[in-house]
Amino acid sequence: MTSQRPDQQTAIVTGAGASIGRATALKLSSQGFRVAMLDRDVGGLTDTAEQMPGSTLEMVVDITDSVAFADAIADAICELGNLQVVANCAGVARYGTAEESSLEDWHLQLDTNLTSIFLMAKHASAALRRSHGVMVNLASVQAFASQLGVCAYTATKGAVVALTRSLALDLAADGVRVVAVAPGSVDTPMLRHAAAMSATDDRTVDDVVAGWGLNHPLGRVASADEIADVIVFLASPQAAFITGTTIVVDGGLTAQIAVRR
Repeated sequence: MTSQRPDQQTAIVTGAGASIGRATALKLSSQGFRVAMLDRDVGGLTDTAEQMPGSTLEMVVDITDSVAFADAIADAICELGNLQVVANCAGVARYGTAEESSLEDWHLQLDTNLTSIFLMAKHASAALRRSHGVMVNLASVQAFASQLGVCAYTATKGAVVALTRSLALDLAADGVRVVAVAPGSVDTPMLRHAAAMSATDDRTVDDVVAGWGLNHPLGRVASADEIADVIVFLASPQAAFITGTTIVVDGGLTAQIAVRR
């Protein structure tokens, strides 16, 4: 449990047990935030908490369970009190065309990547209004340019961009900002799981990830820390006039035309 201090800033981060969520939680904590970390992975939360320099609230919750997730948000706000920042970093990807994908996988991605943000807005907006706070949502370059076999994931990330824009308009008059970040390829367990499906005896997971990095004009994939840096910046006073938009952080991936001269 944490002890409230009226002058201490607080944040809620979903998906804090790994990847971009973990990096975001750590960076917010290093800046003095008290952080409520939400994830369904007990071990991942424990690993993150052990690295935290400040006070934390660890909450094990499956955000695809709307009732349990809503209760967790309410409990976090009750415990933290003066909520300033929400970072919706939880996400999941399943691969396949519409014909190949199961309805179960469709709903898993919809609930994790999109509905969780709606629920966060529904249950945390009042607290953000009181603090004139910020919500940052994790989208993807897949919202703007897709690839083969990711129809459900692409649909959810496109919807995150649209939902971010709508929430920003609804909350702007109350001094609340809502923004999104759209990364390109990021070196996370999710990316490496996908890379493992393309690995061979002669081509390791590291080789696959490096090859994907070469598709980006900067010649590499991003680190989770680099995406977290942008999330934390957008949540800061330095970004006070940014709302209703999505910041693309993709190493130039979507700036290019695929056909070479």
